Amino acid sequence: MRHHHPDALRGCLRSRSERGAVAIEAAFALPIMVLLGIGILTYGQAYSDASITSGSTRTGARLASATYAPATDKDAAAASVLAAIQADLGNLKSATPVEVWMYKADGATGLPPSGNFTSCSGACMKWRWSAATSAFLARQGSWSQPNGCGAQTDYVGVYIKATLNLNTGLFGARTITVNQKTIMRLEPIITTLCV
Repeated sequence: MRHHHPDALRGCLRSRSERGAVAIEAAFALPIMVLLGIGILTYGQAYSDASITSGSTRTGARLASATYAPATDKDAAAASVLAAIQADLGNLKSATPVEVWMYKADGATGLPPSGNFTSCSGACMKWRWSAATSAFLARQGSWSQPNGCGAQTDYVGVYIKATLNLNTGLFGARTITVNQKTIMRLEPIITTLCV
């Protein structure tokens, strides 16, 4: 018959109780860690989509500042700017575009002629997103006379409004509206094109 030494039994019992404590600690810590991980992923994706939206305004403003004033076909130039913006916005994962504006910007405030982003009037163009067609609808407004001549050229602004959907199901439905804008001065055009 085998005899167990008392210290060996204590070690065996201690390891069983420690294993039980570890399982209980894991049962408490694991859900917290999973929620934390989901939160990090959700807000990381939201940050990425906000960054893509901001980059899209820079892409549009850069293209508009270089090509819009000298273009003889302003409709084609505006469509080209919108196409570049839409290509960038195609990288969005959890966000949906709402509207895109291209406008004559106030150099000090960066705002359109109306003074806000509720009414597109004056030298302003606006496209609204259609979820049904996954494309921008026909343009509203126009900017037919951009000043790219002389030392005081106009500023062009590009504004994008998008909604970020942070719906993981764990924290309830939540959307955040992102408003990004970039303004740049129109590139001066060749003096022979100036009237």
